[in-house]
Amino acid sequence: MLCGAPFPGITRSFASFSQAAQENADSRVYAGIHFRTACRHGLLQGVQVGGYAFEHALQPAFDICLQDDRSGDILRFNSSAGDYQFIRCGADGLTLSGRGAVRRVGCLLTLADSKVQAEIHDCPIAPLSQGQATVRLTPLGPAFVINDRDADSSACACR
Repeated sequence: MLCGAPFPGITRSFASFSQAAQENADSRVYAGIHFRTACRHGLLQGVQVGGYAFEHALQPAFDICLQDDRSGDILRFNSSAGDYQFIRCGADGLTLSGRGAVRRVGCLLTLADSKVQAEIHDCPIAPLSQGQATVRLTPLGPAFVINDRDADSSACACR
């Protein structure tokens, strides 16, 4: 970051955004613009706004969605990058995110990593896209199975 008046030409560098924000807050107290409590509240609000933006706007775009026909559990993923999110719907819900390897051979699209194995049969000449997935939180842990007989109609939201 390049400084302006009264110190033109001085370059500042920071190890993190929070370090830059703290220095900015300190400078406003030293200049008499704000009280320390106002800066503390502003820093906290900045962290909350940043968290909200990350959770709601800065997530990978998912173009594939499998939703289990019975439970409503969801596996959505980006067919280019392999970013995925598994959502266990219901009162005991959980979310698992990661990145797997994506491969397409003909009409078969697969996503695989140590926790997720998914495949979707998606052919332009077939009447329906179908898919199934197995999700394990740990290598020996319980398996969550998704069977979606019509992947084109998945709402991709817990019902």
